Amino acid sequence: MSKMNATFVLLVRGLGISL
Repeated sequence: MSKMNATFVLLVRGLGISL
């Protein structure tokens, strides 16, 4: 679960930076 949560956070941050 920890890995999945970390990946989700990274994806969200990546999208936020992209936008």
